[in-house]
Amino acid sequence: MFNRQKIGIVLGVSVFILLMIMPLPDGMSPKAMKAVAVSSLMAIFWVTEAISIIATAFIPIVLFPLLGILNANHIAASYGHHIVLFIIGAFSVSKAIGCGVSPTDIVAITEFVAVPITETVTSAEFVTYILSFAESNAI
Repeated sequence: MFNRQKIGIVLGVSVFILLMIMPLPDGMSPKAMKAVAVSSLMAIFWVTEAISIIATAFIPIVLFPLLGILNANHIAASYGHHIVLFIIGAFSVSKAIGCGVSPTDIVAITEFVAVPITETVTSAEFVTYILSFAESNAI
């Protein structure tokens, strides 16, 4: 573990604890202050790369229900929103192209699973699934 990562972990946890124990500013709800603490922890972890960015992204799934900010179903539903899944698919296609998969192959897979507009997200997920085989060796 690099020095920067160790500093990030100590700094992130320290700021989180400090924000959790400090008095609430006027007009701020306790839930809002807890959300600020979690967001600060995530920002510090993200900037310092104290833990992987992927792991940092999942911190709210653990801490929000534990701290009573949101229930587990609500926060998990936010991660499963169709826009989030679409963005993940776009990043996967980009990564696959970066790993040497031909854009022609991507178009061929997309045409193979082409369906009516109401099922576009499902076809994008399928393309992402197929392309994940190509990119899993490059990570």
